Amino acid sequence: GWACIKNIHTVPHWLRHLDEELKQATPAEGFRLWLTSETDRNLYEVFLKKCNKVMFEPPSGLKYKMKLLLEQHGGAATKKRDYKSIKLYVGLFLLHSIVQERRSYVPQGWSKWYDFCESDLRTAMQLIRYTEGSNTLKIHWPLIQGLCEKVGYGGRIDNDNDFEKLELLLREFFDEKIMTSRWQPMFMNVSFPNSNHLEDYLKVVEQLPDTDTPNLYGIPASTNASRDVIFCRNTLKELRQSYFSGGSVQNYEKRIKPIINLWNKLMNATIATRLDSV
Repeated sequence: GWACIKNIHTVPHWLRHLDEELKQATPAEGFRLWLTSETDRNLYEVFLKKCNKVMFEPPSGLKYKMKLLLEQHGGAATKKRDYKSIKLYVGLFLLHSIVQERRSYVPQGWSKWYDFCESDLRTAMQLIRYTEGSNTLKIHWPLIQGLCEKVGYGGRIDNDNDFEKLELLLREFFDEKIMTSRWQPMFMNVSFPNSNHLEDYLKVVEQLPDTDTPNLYGIPASTNASRDVIFCRNTLKELRQSYFSGGSVQNYEKRIKPIINLWNKLMNATIATRLDSV
């Protein structure tokens, strides 16, 4: 048979013991051991090199993140078969997608990279279920905003300006206005209806652009040029580190120097194109 151990990133140092056990074990023919994990720098690298690795990366971009979230958690969203409940989840999914995608625009989106992840989403979903389970018919928006700020996403932020950005997003996606029949989220040219059917919300998500622009997140269009500059600088830095780290300098020069020259040309051309389009 096969065995599967999930979430090994929660016990990364245990992999050393697992490695020793597997060295001494004699597995049956056809046996396979599956391990699942999120990305973690503390995972035992020696052990990982012995494994066949399969990487699953969620789709990038607001449209594809929203489609994935609606497909994965559509059951929870439609459990009560009430448009108010569904819209609560739609607002949360938009918030979760946006806080993650804004990381592509450091330092304009956020001041730095924050590890917003699935656990933040699960925490917020629990808050929604708690709200739905209360006896009151009125949604307590400040409570949801405050808990998401202090317990959920805000727990990862350590910059005052970023806190203000998060507060703005929380007020946008957890507010009574999302319950209107033609709610149009900020910076988006789409409107979400009041519908009890998940398919109607998926149709709206399909109208979102396939490729994100900074404007979609309320960020100036010139941010793309800045992001390209940072990316190019980091790439050149890594190439230079490879060039000067050990081995034969002459050998590295033959292999790396043409790449650096080409990259410099591409960087200059890309930046010029971006600036012309702004």
